[in-house]
Amino acid sequence: RIVFCGYPQLSDVKVVDDFDVSKVLWTPRWSYDKRVGGSHFLEYKDSIFELAEECGAQSVVIRPHPLSFDNYIRMGLMTVEEVDAYKKKVEDTPKVSFDANKNIEDTFEDTGVLITDVSSIVFPYFLTGKPIIFCNTDIPLSPAFKALLDGIYVTDSWEEIQEAYKHIVAGNDYLKETRLKIADSIRKANNGAVENIIKVL
Repeated sequence: RIVFCGYPQLSDVKVVDDFDVSKVLWTPRWSYDKRVGGSHFLEYKDSIFELAEECGAQSVVIRPHPLSFDNYIRMGLMTVEEVDAYKKKVEDTPKVSFDANKNIEDTFEDTGVLITDVSSIVFPYFLTGKPIIFCNTDIPLSPAFKALLDGIYVTDSWEEIQEAYKHIVAGNDYLKETRLKIADSIRKANNGAVENIIKVL
């Protein structure tokens, strides 16, 4: 017997009304294995600087998975020298940085737009009401993830990412109302999750 009790993490996330869309968080995946969704890091690692240089972003925070660079080197996708050069480029570029926060929840608070590959972090960020630009994937998405898509900017190229971000930063977040309605329904479905779990146990 399966009893749906809700997911505690999702029941506690509150909508954030005041946030700065000029502060961007990018969370590329660590693996290029298409069976788990793949990554867009290599495709967008240089283009990401354009958000600060051309698109109005005041802060672009890059948060790769801790295994990312070691995995890219191991798979022959980047050399040690290329990784070092990229880290130096980020360090030397105004308005662009690697995430210094240990807890990603702190970075969620500090940023106003998420650009991401397929990831579980989409769910808590979505519930804040902040806009998400999703780098599309070929893998089948779960029903729970699909339920979010009408409130997410789904993109298939860097040009589409730029276009979506320009709309958002210009104040034309046209998916906002849809996103908030979906977030509210998810929050209600998971409300009281801890209490529900205790009752079932």
